[in-house]
Amino acid sequence: QMVPKSWPIALQFHVALLLAMVLIIVIVGETVRSLEADNIRADLEEQDQRSTLLLSAAMLDSVITEDEPLLDSILQQATANVAGLTAITVFNERGEQLATLTKPIIDDDRHIVTQSNPIIFEGDKFGSITIDWNIADKLRRADEHALRVQLYTLLSLLCSGALFSVMFHLLVQRPLDALNDK
Repeated sequence: QMVPKSWPIALQFHVALLLAMVLIIVIVGETVRSLEADNIRADLEEQDQRSTLLLSAAMLDSVITEDEPLLDSILQQATANVAGLTAITVFNERGEQLATLTKPIIDDDRHIVTQSNPIIFEGDKFGSITIDWNIADKLRRADEHALRVQLYTLLSLLCSGALFSVMFHLLVQRPLDALNDK
């Protein structure tokens, strides 16, 4: 038996309350992490689409003429301050590499996400752009957010638990003790 019958009712109540709190905190943390991961994926997809559209517009002529020095220059200027971008490669319509830019990976390289999109103008495909995004910082912020939510939940549950414990003592334990004393 998990809870012996010899345990006082107050102890049983407090153990059950504590287990419920732990379960709620774990569920809340995992739910927040899952929601944050979904948001990171959606934000990354949107950022990737924006970057591809901007770069495609800036590089279209250079991709068509396969002007590699100009492509290198455009990549360096256009991606100088793009957070999380670790590498970008431009290919022509035959899949041949025209230009590439690689930035040093500051964070853990296990969190690299690669996105590839075509360069399309008026329905015709002229090549593609492959971008490597490092999402380690975003994942770290998501974990920090989940931890904060868990701590706020813990504080809320501890306050509620203390209130329930006082109410339990006043409304249940005290009357039972009075009956037992008679």
